[in-house]
Amino acid sequence: MENQIYRLKDGNDSGLEFWIVPTNDLEPYNEIRELGISVTNKGLQLDFDVNEDELKSLIKYLEESLEYIEYFNKKSRAIKEL
Repeated sequence: MENQIYRLKDGNDSGLEFWIVPTNDLEPYNEIRELGISVTNKGLQLDFDVNEDELKSLIKYLEESLEYIEYFNKKSRAIKEL
């Protein structure tokens, strides 16, 4: 998993990347992993890290978004078919 990167790119030199980030806790020292996110746009790069709790919240948001989008699109297509 640590060598896998999920990339979303567009044709305007912009992109979004996700990967596993090695990091650590202090006091006591402990090696941990988080989700790394990079947003790029025309040479500018912003990096973020997402801890376990934030990742769980993001996954919940994405799952709810998917359910809503699928429901909306299915309903919308059904109306067009009438």
